[in-house]
Amino acid sequence: MLFAQAAATQENMAAVIDFNAELARQIYAGADMFLMPSRYEPCGLGQMIALAYGTVPIGLDDSIQERGVRGRPQNGYKFEDYSAEALLEAINRAVDTFTRHPTRWRKIVSNALAYDFSWERSAQKYCKLYQAALSKQAQGVPGKVVRKHPDA
Repeated sequence: MLFAQAAATQENMAAVIDFNAELARQIYAGADMFLMPSRYEPCGLGQMIALAYGTVPIGLDDSIQERGVRGRPQNGYKFEDYSAEALLEAINRAVDTFTRHPTRWRKIVSNALAYDFSWERSAQKYCKLYQAALSKQAQGVPGKVVRKHPDA
């Protein structure tokens, strides 16, 4: 209701309270940034969709890389603390880059578009992990025994 009231009084705002996949794709494609302040985003799907459209995500999910750690280039803006202040700081960092550093912004967008969350990539990573486990087993490296809880 609040959004509908705001949309009725603002020229550049709209409120659509509905599930509309086509409109969602248009919004992702036309937006510069995607804000996902949810504490419990179980798989980061919103951020992954945003990345596929080159829409820079701002959120909590681990699919977002702000500082390019582990060899993965920056593709968005994160906030660790679940607070209004931390969220606003992340938004301000993104807006600052967007407005004052357009070359860097274009690089972040390019990085976002290059991220690969495909099943093929996931399967390749799983196969590597499995092969590593088999190799350790063949070398006689003891593995950790996982026992099910009796109530499971």
